[in-house]
Formats: sequence, structure tokens, C-alpha cells
Amino acid sequence: MKLDTRRELLWDDYRLLAEKIGLDRVDILWLEEQNNKTEFILQKFDAQEDPSIKRFEEILEEMGRIDVITVIYDWVLYEWNKQNNNSPSILKAMLLL
Repeated sequence: MKLDTRRELLWDDYRLLAEKIGLDRVDILWLEEQNNKTEFILQKFDAQEDPSIKRFEEILEEMGRIDVITVIYDWVLYEWNKQNNNSPSILKAMLLL
């Protein structure tokens, strides 16, 4: 949702993400008509040679979207804790590296 929201002044929304993963102008214009732009972009990203979380994080850092990285980290921690009965883990320390 954070990336689907247009940010006219900074242009650091789904349009820049699409550009950074290699979508062309026609695809980006088509995205403007779609409801869930980021979902489509993530599907394209997943089909690439290196669809790692680390690469995605690097792209978001280049975009200056630390807010999105924070949401992802919070979700991973929540899911990890849910799966491990809220036990203390090294996952949080690993995510901060």
C-alpha cells in the first residue's frame, strides 16, 4: 500500500520501483490503471534472476524508502514470533545487520 500511493514530489512510489526492476515506460503507464500496482511489480521481480529479499531491500534503500523496509522487518518479526511462540530469537539481531 505504501508503494501504491503516488508521491508526486519525490516520485519514489511504484513508478520508481518498476523502473528500478527494469519495467519499461509502457508497463509503468499500464500500471497506473491497475488497483494493486506493487503486487504486479513484485511478480515481475520474483521472475528475475536474483529475486532475493536483500536485493529488494537494496532497491528500497536506493529509493529512500526506509519506511517500507521497516514495515517488512516488522512483518517478518511478527511472523517469526508467531511461528516460534514469541520466544526470544536472534532473528531481530540478524535483521538489524
